[in-house]
Amino acid sequence: MRKLLTLFILIIALIPLSASSLRVGLYNVPKELSNEVASALELFLSNDFRSSKLDELCYNRLNGAFEKEEDLKIHKALIEEKTPAERSTFEYKEFDSIESIELSENSLNDAILSKNIDALNYIKSYNELDLIFIYSVDIDGPLSFIELFVFDGTVNGVLDSVFLTHEEPSFYENILLELGKIYYPEVAFVRENGNLKPVNAELSEYELKPGEITEIEAEEVEIVEHSQLLFSIPYDAKLSVFAIDSSALPIWINSSEDDLIVSLNKDGFEGRVFQLDNSQDSVHALRLTPQWIKEDGVLKSAKDDFYRALRNTFLCFSLYAISSTINNINSDIAPWGDIIKSATAGISIVSLINLIKSCGVYYNRAKETYL
Repeated sequence: MRKLLTLFILIIALIPLSASSLRVGLYNVPKELSNEVASALELFLSNDFRSSKLDELCYNRLNGAFEKEEDLKIHKALIEEKTPAERSTFEYKEFDSIESIELSENSLNDAILSKNIDALNYIKSYNELDLIFIYSVDIDGPLSFIELFVFDGTVNGVLDSVFLTHEEPSFYENILLELGKIYYPEVAFVRENGNLKPVNAELSEYELKPGEITEIEAEEVEIVEHSQLLFSIPYDAKLSVFAIDSSALPIWINSSEDDLIVSLNKDGFEGRVFQLDNSQDSVHALRLTPQWIKEDGVLKSAKDDFYRALRNTFLCFSLYAISSTINNINSDIAPWGDIIKSATAGISIVSLINLIKSCGVYYNRAKETYL
């Protein structure tokens, strides 16, 4: 029954998670400006552009929460003197929506506006955020000096502008351009009949500069169809496409009528070959599995060896204690009593050394598995 329950838990744990949301905090950002920030992020999302950096932020937050929950389960089982359940495997699916969270002023306001990293990290962690947009304004007579910056672990400026206080300017294009430079460096922008949209500069038939807006007629724009964006989890894996190694991830690959075959490798992980469907525009998160997961029974074998050595050591020292007692009570068996006593003492010492060794192996295997 216990094995069936463990198998059921593993099956549930291995089912991929539903798509997550990119959690964006807005600290003192006015409503009009927050709408422009959300529209800029959603424009990239609606055009099937993916940023490995944004997905990495989302992945790290969700994986961190998952690992803490697993640690608590194991800790609770150990406290209750129960055998901890097998550690579940975290499965990530890229976010498909943006969740905006309004943040109000607090006691850390001065530190936040002065870009103190510790304060920003605290707000980001406390509110379980991936990004924080921070807004500040300094009014000097008829002029307003505003600054908008984004924090994702590092500080990046998004907007720094001066305007007349009575004006209500739109900063949408400025925000779009700066976010493109930070998270989508391969993206250029084209304006077609007044409509602004992002285009992958490397895949465009025309010469477009990333991070800049190009005014062109609608019929003049032709974007390469069926492009594939590939990135790996973990993010520093080595990708091989068409037998050509490339360490630069993410990477854009032009599709063909045939399926795309790539291989992925990283030390400590099982290498894999992926066959990707190129029938439509898509983004592929290529996941590798740690080797210890594939090495079935490695941890269990180390555990069994440890308990076997513990049992043998207990028996050997018990025999030593018994032989010593008998030898002391009945000295008539000497010198055989001394020989037996010395032999059991030697065996006990060897068994103790084996116990210490197997304990170290068990500890290292457990650390590799759970930490």
